Amino acid sequence: MDVKREVCRSAVLLAWIGFALAVDMDYMSASCTTLGVTVTKSRMLESSSALDYRDDMNCVYTATVSNSRYNILAVFSRFDLEAKSSGSCLDYVNVYDGNSVSAPVLNTEPLCGSTIPSNLVSTGSQLTIEFVTDSSAVLLGFGIIFTEVYNGSCASTEYGCSNGYCVNSDLRCNNYKECGDGSDEDSCTTEELYGAGSDNTALIAGLTIGLLALVVLVAIVVFFIYRQYRWRLFLKDPIPEMKKWNTSNNYPVTQKYYKHGFTNSGYQSVEARSPTSQPYKDFEVNSDDLGNSKKGDPLTFTPSESKEKVSFVDKPGSSKV
Repeated sequence: MDVKREVCRSAVLLAWIGFALAVDMDYMSASCTTLGVTVTKSRMLESSSALDYRDDMNCVYTATVSNSRYNILAVFSRFDLEAKSSGSCLDYVNVYDGNSVSAPVLNTEPLCGSTIPSNLVSTGSQLTIEFVTDSSAVLLGFGIIFTEVYNGSCASTEYGCSNGYCVNSDLRCNNYKECGDGSDEDSCTTEELYGAGSDNTALIAGLTIGLLALVVLVAIVVFFIYRQYRWRLFLKDPIPEMKKWNTSNNYPVTQKYYKHGFTNSGYQSVEARSPTSQPYKDFEVNSDDLGNSKKGDPLTFTPSESKEKVSFVDKPGSSKV
C-alpha cells in the first residue's frame, strides 16, 4: 500500500467533509437519481461520501438555479477516475446542458483520468451530471462546485469576476473558487477569509471536525506502519538454537547402540567394570554321555578348543538333547 498516497487522499476527503458542514453539499452515491436540486448562490457535489466511489454506479444528478436570470457554472475542484483503457474510459463523467441525459453534451468526450476538466457552463437554468463506473477499480472520484452566474452587467449585490461572470457578493473570500478563475478569492484579508465579525460557526465547526478526523486517521496509519515494521524485524531475527541435552552424566549407554566412534570419557564399558569377567569358551558335549544319560542325571560340560562340537545355539531343537 502507498501510505503517502492514502494519507493525501484521506486529507482531501476529510477536508471536504469538514466543509460540507458549512455549505450545501450532495453526494452522488446517495443522490443517484436526484432531479431538480436547487442551486442558491452555490452548491457542491461529491462523487461519494466514502473514501472511494463505488463500483457499478450509473447515476444522474440535475441541478437547477433558483432564478432563471442565471446560468449554472460547473467548476471541478478535483478529479481522480480510472484512466482510459484501449482508448475508452472505464469510469467517466458526462455533463449535459439541460435536465436529462438526452440534452446536448457540454464536454467533447467522456471525462476520465486524473486531469481536472475545464469549467463548463449551461446555456439555460439546468445542468445534468452523469456518473458511470465499471466493476474493475475505484479511485478518489471528483468534486464539483455549482454556482449561479450571470454573464452581463453585475447588480449591486453581485461581484464581478475577472472572467466576466457575476456571482453573489456573499461568495467572495469564502475559500471557494466559485468564479471559476479564482478571482473571487484574490486580495482577500485575513478577516474576510476567516469570517471575523460574521457568523461562520458552521465553517469553523466543519473544519475542526475535519482536522480532528484527519489526525485520527494519520495516527491509525502510523500505528499500522509501526506494527508492520515490528513484524519485519521479528521475521529477520534468527531462530534461537535449541539447547542440546547433555547425556554425559546420565545413565550409561552401552556400546551396542554406539558401534562407531563412541569415545565418551564418562562411559565405562561393562567389561571394563568387571575385571573378573573372562571371555566365554565353547563347550564340548560328549555324545555318548547324552545317549547313556538317564532322566535326572546331571550333564557335565568341559571346555574344549576343538572345532568339532555341538552348538546348541546354532542348532536349536537338536535331536541329541
